Amino acid sequence: MLIAVGKYNQPSLVTLRLSSAKPDVITQRLLEVLPQLAEELTQGSALTIDDNSVRIRKLPIR
Repeated sequence: MLIAVGKYNQPSLVTLRLSSAKPDVITQRLLEVLPQLAEELTQGSALTIDDNSVRIRKLPIR
């Protein structure tokens, strides 16, 4: 989280909070959500991805 508290706006940060750490589960979830978040990732965001939702916070976090 040094990116967020350091007032940086790049690079983006992705945090996974999934109920399973199996590679196939992680891959499937990322394939579901990342294509829809290309703009946020390019602009600089902190993403938290869980089993059912995605939280997006623009960087820098104030």
